[in-house]
Amino acid sequence: MGRAWLAGIVLSTSTGIAEHTEASTLTENGDHSSAPKGKGAPSDISESSCNTDDTQTEGAEISKGESDVTAGGRSRPPRRVRRYGVIALFSLLVPLIALAGFVFVLSGKPFVLPDWMRSRVEVVLNAQMQNFDVAIETIAVMVEDDWDPSIQLRGVRILPPEGGGAVNVTQVDARLAFAPLLERQIAFREVLVAGVSLTALRLEDGSVRIALGPAVGGGALQTDTDITTLGDQLEEFLDVPVLAALNAFRVEDVTLRFEDLRERRAWTVDGGHISLRRDAERVDVSSQLTLLGGRSYASTIEASLTTYYGTRETEFGLNFEDLPSQDIASQGAALSWLEIIRAPISGALRGRIDEEGALGNVNATLQISDGVVQPGGEVQPIPFQGMRSYLTYSPERRAIRFDELFIDSDLMRVSAFGEAFLRDFRQGLPQEFLAQLTLNEFRANPRALEDDPVRLERSYADFRLRLDPFELDLGQMVVRQSENEIVLNGTLGTEGADWAYALNGHMDRVQADDVLAVWPNSFKPKPRKWVSENILGGTVRDVDLAVRSNGSDMPDVFLDFVFEDGRVRAVKTMPPIVNGSGFGVLQDHQLHIAVEEGYVQADQGGFLDVSGSSFVVLDTRIKKSPGLVRAQATGSTTAVMSLLDREPLKLFTKAKLPVDFAPGEAALEGTIDLILKDKLPVEEVVYDIRGTLSNVVSDHFLPGKVMRGDLTVHATPERVDVKGSGDLAGIPVQAHWHMFGGKENEGRSWLSGTAELSAAALETFDVGLPKGTVREQGLLTYDMEIVKDQPPKLTLTSDLKGVVLSAPPLGWRKGAQGTGLLAVEMTLGKRPSVDAITLEAAGLSATGRISIAEGGGLDVAELDSFRVGNWLQGQGQLRGRGLGVPPAIVVTGGRLDMRRMPKSTSSGTSSTDMGPLSAQMNEIIVTDGIRLAPAVAELTPQRGGLSGSFNGNLNGGPFVQGTLTPHQNGLRVQAQSEQGGKIAVAMGVVKSATKGRLSLDLVPRAADGEYDGTLTMRELKVQKVPLIAELLNAISVVGLIEQLSGPGLLFSEVFARFRITPERLIVGEASAVGPSMGISANGSYSFVQSWFDLQGTLSPLYAVNVLGRPVSRRGEGLIGFNYTLRGPSQDPEISVNPLSVLTPGFFREIFRRPPPDLSN
Repeated sequence: MGRAWLAGIVLSTSTGIAEHTEASTLTENGDHSSAPKGKGAPSDISESSCNTDDTQTEGAEISKGESDVTAGGRSRPPRRVRRYGVIALFSLLVPLIALAGFVFVLSGKPFVLPDWMRSRVEVVLNAQMQNFDVAIETIAVMVEDDWDPSIQLRGVRILPPEGGGAVNVTQVDARLAFAPLLERQIAFREVLVAGVSLTALRLEDGSVRIALGPAVGGGALQTDTDITTLGDQLEEFLDVPVLAALNAFRVEDVTLRFEDLRERRAWTVDGGHISLRRDAERVDVSSQLTLLGGRSYASTIEASLTTYYGTRETEFGLNFEDLPSQDIASQGAALSWLEIIRAPISGALRGRIDEEGALGNVNATLQISDGVVQPGGEVQPIPFQGMRSYLTYSPERRAIRFDELFIDSDLMRVSAFGEAFLRDFRQGLPQEFLAQLTLNEFRANPRALEDDPVRLERSYADFRLRLDPFELDLGQMVVRQSENEIVLNGTLGTEGADWAYALNGHMDRVQADDVLAVWPNSFKPKPRKWVSENILGGTVRDVDLAVRSNGSDMPDVFLDFVFEDGRVRAVKTMPPIVNGSGFGVLQDHQLHIAVEEGYVQADQGGFLDVSGSSFVVLDTRIKKSPGLVRAQATGSTTAVMSLLDREPLKLFTKAKLPVDFAPGEAALEGTIDLILKDKLPVEEVVYDIRGTLSNVVSDHFLPGKVMRGDLTVHATPERVDVKGSGDLAGIPVQAHWHMFGGKENEGRSWLSGTAELSAAALETFDVGLPKGTVREQGLLTYDMEIVKDQPPKLTLTSDLKGVVLSAPPLGWRKGAQGTGLLAVEMTLGKRPSVDAITLEAAGLSATGRISIAEGGGLDVAELDSFRVGNWLQGQGQLRGRGLGVPPAIVVTGGRLDMRRMPKSTSSGTSSTDMGPLSAQMNEIIVTDGIRLAPAVAELTPQRGGLSGSFNGNLNGGPFVQGTLTPHQNGLRVQAQSEQGGKIAVAMGVVKSATKGRLSLDLVPRAADGEYDGTLTMRELKVQKVPLIAELLNAISVVGLIEQLSGPGLLFSEVFARFRITPERLIVGEASAVGPSMGISANGSYSFVQSWFDLQGTLSPLYAVNVLGRPVSRRGEGLIGFNYTLRGPSQDPEISVNPLSVLTPGFFREIFRRPPPDLSN
């Protein structure tokens, strides 16, 4: 291994010293006179200009021009190394040694030669060494116990020829073999040299030139060597007579300066030592050096070399501790890949030179503690905590076999073996490595996942590494774990202080449970955490990965994959998607998960089909990334509402509604924006969900009333809207349910829409109106407020267009084309109630409220006010009498004007169309002059109308009672009173009257407002009757006038038959008879003009005249006066025919017109 320069330095140091102990004759140009072992004579070495300052620190750079000694221009150094000069020196000293032995016998101490003798020795040496100038401070001789003499030289200084740098040797101790001295031969047994300076210059071809002294150049004591020739040179050095008995050679206190022209760097080593030992079979050389520099630690180097006699085989070794990686990498091909590492390295090298003199395999052991990967020294370092390697380098194959390559770091823990081929050699160092490694252990992020790191089974990697510039091309890396395999490729380089990398990966198939096993915890930890928590099972296939550097700490990562049979959860609080299939994409720091097919099992309602849904982590670089869910779901409405009622939405819990309140089928889509963190408050969730609800069936809002329809839904944090069309218990409706967001609206929602207004609709809503009230159909609008734990409030409104309304007992009807107002406010529940109702249409208005009986139907309808046209107004009640039974009508006040009352339309109705009527009226107006105030009636329906009794005060005065009975034209009125006189006064007929039993019968006619009537009254006493008084005055009946003005006239019977129309009163026949007089009348009275047109007969002394009754009209006697009454009611004109008194009985008809005919 050509870079094992330290061994070469140590061994060459020994070579240099030994060569300079041989005696030879130097020529002026320094050439050898002979070349031992056939070695060629080298050419001159030019003077070196290398920096030789002994204080230069390790790693100091030197320029290429610092030395003119190059690989191309070097020659072999002189092999004639002054051996004979040394021998001459010791021949001169033989007598001195003898003298020393004598002295030793006497004293046992070294004998120091005097100066004249030392000078003589220097003169002899300089003469023998020709161009070298040798100076010695002291020379001492002594004899050892075994009679081997020894010499000691101190302060030896040798000046090489041609002005080279001086060589200083502090101490030289040599022990000589005694026997050869007897034969005048010098043979060293042991040599110790101390305080030697050596210089080693590594040339650009990798060979080393070693010089004794601080410089390399012309005239220096130097030699060239490399690892392949070092053994031969050592044996050649020892193959001289003077060293034939040498057993040990030691050099201590060595100062070594090593300059590397190839790397342009220099190192200095102090305090080293070198030792050589030889036996009959081999030579062993070892050395130990300590390298100091500007580091916090010192590096130690131990080198060894063993060469065997009779063969060219040489073994060498090198042990080092805490040697900088760059220093190692620069010295040999086998370890040049360490250039990318910055760390102190400990280890060993072992190698051999074969019989052919070729370098054989080199074995190395490397052990690194803490360090970094930092090619070029500028890029951001990647730390590691440990590295070791056992490798073998084959120079022949230019290949490194890694028996183990172990790396331990925060990112990974790897153990691999394999082979690397070295390519593109420049100045002896490869620039490119083609490697094939097998990973038998791989743990991703082992320290962060102490309990469960990512472990991979045996994997493979093929890559190319270039050192300058640094480039790592990963051709293929096959990573395996269990049955999973991922194939990677990519590149790694540097751009200034940044790493530049591109990594691609592919997996055919992997189980979701195994994804994390091949996903390092430190790589995209946030997406990895999301995957670990939300991808719960299934198969992932066609996984593609791309990682690209971009100059920042966060690389650009692209990842896509397809999953099948997956269990995926988009939001932590939601149930997972099962049987899911789809794909995922990680790009631009966003993770997209798309579900092409999948299902979610809700807490209630079964499975939802969520095919087409997706989930996005919007920024994988931050811990609490925003997320976006694009949801699509089809299934039961209960399942959908169950999901929407999970945390954090809780939509229906807030609305205080069960999730199964509207069973049906749902199809929804929308978005949910949220923050991916635990305990997410609903205020931080933004959602927009739309969809349709089909075939919805619900009776939640109206228990017992089933609503069916198709709806749309739209939900946001501000409000939730569900609306659509359907039917409610068979009634077409348009519905809109909504609720508002915010805590203040929790438990509160609203339902509104339109519905058909018909008899069936009112029955559905339990309004409780009498049957037949509503026919045809219109449209009503409803609004309902729903509050948790409170019965819903319902408001109904309608313009009544298209609806036919009728109240047969009132003779009222609204046609379909008319409009009006219906407003109903209801409280729903098990027993609903109408809190307010208002009806205005076709001259009818009513306001009130309705309560519903238990079990349904009307309880009481309170009418605070009602008005029918201009003839009826008041207040009252409708009281329910059970389902299917018309309610009872109670009128508690009001006014009835029979003059304006329309003809009843109930003549054809049955008795079941109306319930009993109880009325307490403030006033009933029969005619302009007849009214009851107050009045009470108790009526029951019969076929054809109402029947019952009534009573009241006529014109606010006398009491009247009677009955009402059905008639084909309306109601027949029959009235009685014991206060007939007062009734007459109240009607304005007389000013004063008493007594009188009244009986009145009014029969309705076909025409509206017309009645045929019969009146009878008995025992009536009248006073102050102006018309009668004027009539009596006209016929000069003084006594009757006085009686009328005084105690009064008594009529025992009053009778009248008449007809009442809205315009007038027609009297067909009327009479009043008593003891004093009788009077008859017929004609008419105009209500419009207040005009009388009457005629009749006055019979005084009716008790006598009654004899003529058979031949005259009722109320007329035998003798009577005909009269006429015409004119306004305030001042009518009365005229009397005196001749009529002479005409008895029926002959009086000659003098008057026929009475009105009431037969038609």
